[in-house]
Amino acid sequence: MKFSSSMILASAIAVEGTRLLFQQIQVDVNQTTGFTFDRLNKSDAALLVIDHQIGLSQLVRDYDPTVFRQSLLGHAALGNLFDLPTILTTSAEQGPNSNLPEEIIAMHPTAPYIKRQGEVNAWDNADFRAAVEATGKKQLIIGGIVTEVCEFAPLFENTYRIFVLMQINRYCFPRTLTC
Repeated sequence: MKFSSSMILASAIAVEGTRLLFQQIQVDVNQTTGFTFDRLNKSDAALLVIDHQIGLSQLVRDYDPTVFRQSLLGHAALGNLFDLPTILTTSAEQGPNSNLPEEIIAMHPTAPYIKRQGEVNAWDNADFRAAVEATGKKQLIIGGIVTEVCEFAPLFENTYRIFVLMQINRYCFPRTLTC
């Protein structure tokens, strides 16, 4: 595939079992103002585990459930693997969304765990935003089951550089992702 000089190819990473996966996204930089490419730097990165809830996982229809679960666990394991500050958050655990898998909670026993009471978008929760700010990190590795809600809101915050793990964004991806 050929790209003009105004095109870039961005990659997002994901872990599936023992394989590292890449999802590439084509972006026209002429439509993006002020875009600069930054490499992921683990000393300036934090891992956000957003809404990896058991009930939400059951909404996924375009991916093998076992492999999808392994991808969620692999995403959560990145925090320990690379010694990254990690923040866990869920939305409305008492309802059909349910809770995080116990394996994820066990991976990060001292991580901030923000249980949102109804905010669909984690970024709308003051405690979550404060936890992210408290890390002091400017690069955020994020992934969530509902792509448009979990990932794209922070993209509009100029304070952070976002690295999206596309392999776990299954509910709406790839139908609605266009750049």
